[in-house]
Amino acid sequence: MPTWERIYFQGKAHTPGPWEIDDYGTLRGPAPEDESTAGQHIADLVDENLDWLSPNGEADARLIAAAPELLEALQVLLMACPVREGGSAHRQATDAIAKATGS
Repeated sequence: MPTWERIYFQGKAHTPGPWEIDDYGTLRGPAPEDESTAGQHIADLVDENLDWLSPNGEADARLIAAAPELLEALQVLLMACPVREGGSAHRQATDAIAKATGS
């Protein structure tokens, strides 16, 4: 893998997407292909009364669920589109990738 590609794809692995919010406010990863069970538990986003944990809980949950696809899209976009390295857009994108991947 070329150096520039390693910059965008390095970091710690996360639960693969797509992620979904179930009817009980649980964030789940994909279900195993060989099982008919619910997807992997990632986080609970509601309390024991099924109320969102924050005033913006539902919107936050949608953003969290989209995170794997957003990360992948940003990584692909950086590789596919010429962006001036060191420019503000490039820096903002690489900072966001680093934050998401822990690199």
